[in-house]
Amino acid sequence: MIHLLLSLSLLYSNPQSATRGVVTTKIESCDYFLVYTNMGYILMEARFFGDEPEIGDYVYGELHTYNSRKIWNETKEEEMNVWIEDWGLSKGKALEQLVEKCD
Repeated sequence: MIHLLLSLSLLYSNPQSATRGVVTTKIESCDYFLVYTNMGYILMEARFFGDEPEIGDYVYGELHTYNSRKIWNETKEEEMNVWIEDWGLSKGKALEQLVEKCD
């Protein structure tokens, strides 16, 4: 565990602003998915083929900012390239936006 945290602190420029979340919702054949953190839900898009997480995966990084980010998938022990579309969402609003994006 200490090795993982050290690796993450080297990988990300500002580990103090890094957050851990869990992938809660994903729609088949859609690049968008939802992550839950202590600050609400986050709508993300996997940027490249192979970066798609699974429901239940834990992710870590600067999750509460907009823009393209590299985050760490703790479950798969690999880096992911994502676009953070929106964050701080209620469950209802997050599901609404996910369905809209995946339509």
